[in-house]
Amino acid sequence: DAFAERFTAGMRALTVGDPLEEATDIGPLSTEQGRTDLEELVDDAVGRGAEALCGGRRPDKLGGGLENGWFYEPTVLAGITTAMRIHREETFGPVATLYRVADLDEAIHLANDTPFGLSSNVWTRDAGEQERCAR
Repeated sequence: DAFAERFTAGMRALTVGDPLEEATDIGPLSTEQGRTDLEELVDDAVGRGAEALCGGRRPDKLGGGLENGWFYEPTVLAGITTAMRIHREETFGPVATLYRVADLDEAIHLANDTPFGLSSNVWTRDAGEQERCAR
């Protein structure tokens, strides 16, 4: 899966740190509870068979007085299913979920399989597919 490899490499390259520093891509979460909630969603997914292609934990060494911040590593989870909480609940953190689908119809069904206005991304050069997904 070339896309998953390139996407994961991009997530690994992100810098976690002080949001006031120009080199920082990802700062801390807004609350400790938010980080705990995020950890629970990721742990549930991995416990149900998802694979953490990167991240999935608190950063080991931040230094600079940031050790007590509510940071979480940029995370990519593959193998997500509808049985996982992360499919139905917003993460509010640096976690991307990758689904394997047979076709565009299945992707649209998955995107619409939630009562919430969760976010999603469509990566295609086909203008017809872009329009179909937007509807």
